[in-house]
Amino acid sequence: ETDQATGETGSLFMMAQPVIHCTAKLGKLLAVRACELPERIDAWNAHLFPYNGRKCIIFVQASTGYCLLMLDVVKAELVDLPARFSDLLRDQLLGEWPMHSERINTWLKEQTHAVIAPTNGDKRTLGVINRYIFEVTYVLDRHHPPLSRRAAFLEAWNKNDGLVGARTESNSILRQAMYFIPAERMAAHIGIPYDRQDYSARQSK
Repeated sequence: ETDQATGETGSLFMMAQPVIHCTAKLGKLLAVRACELPERIDAWNAHLFPYNGRKCIIFVQASTGYCLLMLDVVKAELVDLPARFSDLLRDQLLGEWPMHSERINTWLKEQTHAVIAPTNGDKRTLGVINRYIFEVTYVLDRHHPPLSRRAAFLEAWNKNDGLVGARTESNSILRQAMYFIPAERMAAHIGIPYDRQDYSARQSK
C-alpha cells in the first residue's frame, strides 16, 4: 500500500529508523554530537521551549506534522531521550486510537530504536513547530494543572487534529502552502482507518 504523505510503501516506511533532530538549544542541553545516520530515516524534529520557567520539549514528525509534547521536563527524562520518545509515541497513538491498539502495537514493535542527532535545518518542520508552540502555550493555563501529562496529551491531540499549512520545496518561491491533517497522515503511515469526525469527537470529550 502506498503512503499518502511520502509516496512510499508502508513496509518501506516501517524499515526507516526514527532520527530525532534536535534544535540548537536542546542539542546543547543534551550534548548532542554529529553521528553517522542510517540510510533510511524517519525524521523527527525536537525543540526545547519554556513555559512558566519550566523546560518543555515538542517533537514533530517531518513527513506528517504529527506532534508529541513533554511538559515540565525533569533531568531524569533526559538521560535516555530516545526511550522517553518511544514511550511518548506509544502512549499518544494508543490514547488517540484505542480501537486500533493491535495494529498500533504491531507497528511499534517493527520500529527500530530512535537516535538523536543535531539539527538538520528543516525550515518547513521548524515552522510547524513554532506555530504549535505559539498555540499550545496560549491555552495551557486552561488545564489544571497546566503542565500535567494529561495536558500534554490533549494539546498534542489537538494539534494533530488541526489543519496545518506548510510550504513545500517546489512552491517555496511563491510561498504557497500545502494543507494537511497530521493525524490523517499518521494513520496512513500506521495502516489504520481515519475518520476525522469520530477522531475529533473523541478528542473533545
